[in-house]
Amino acid sequence: MVFSRLSGWAWTLNSQWTPIGLGLALTGLYKWDQALPRLRTVTLLWMLPVSIYAIGYNTADSEVYLLPVVWLMALLLPFGVQKAAAWLSSYWPGLGEREGLLLAAALVGLSLLTVARFPAFALTSEEKAHHFLQSTSDLLEPGSLVFSSGDGETFALWYGAWASGELLKAAPGTVFVNVALFQFDWYRVQLQRQYPDLPGVVEGSAAAILHANGRQRPIFFAEMIGPALPDELVPAGLLWRYQPKQ
Repeated sequence: MVFSRLSGWAWTLNSQWTPIGLGLALTGLYKWDQALPRLRTVTLLWMLPVSIYAIGYNTADSEVYLLPVVWLMALLLPFGVQKAAAWLSSYWPGLGEREGLLLAAALVGLSLLTVARFPAFALTSEEKAHHFLQSTSDLLEPGSLVFSSGDGETFALWYGAWASGELLKAAPGTVFVNVALFQFDWYRVQLQRQYPDLPGVVEGSAAAILHANGRQRPIFFAEMIGPALPDELVPAGLLWRYQPKQ
């Protein structure tokens, strides 16, 4: 899969800056190599390890790790414009004297690119997460226990609990547990610090927490996931309510 991921790496950088911007950024790196070797070295010390990690990290969202590379390209781009202006001035005398004009044209181009792409990336009209939070807020009871696993459900719950605060306001004392993160020591430690009085938390497993609280508080699942059995989960709005077997 290395070649396909390498292709994805190249596509990400190309799609962020377009072929023209990518070419100007590489030209800027060439100028740093000639005139500012320390900046060149620092740039490569960032770009190469991050790129290798993003290519080798086999997850669907590994391209997120390329953000530092994209940011560094933003610094390289104006130097690339300068170098390109110097090269073009050998064919069109006097063009090098209009370097400021070329930089302004590049800035206008980037601004137009941002405006053109904004509707495709803006989430201002995305109501899915808002609808999920509203439904969850109406459903939860004080002292509920909510299990989740997927990124979408988990991040929405965390936002509703500790960013907007709407979930904890509607259902004070609600506990949020991510089943997928129990594989990490840091999460088990964090959970014990966050909820020291939660029954079963010291055992360090989602199953222990579920069994210790199964008959003590309202329990909901954001998805049909373990440690609950499928026949123990009853649809409740956009969640699943846990009803343990007798």
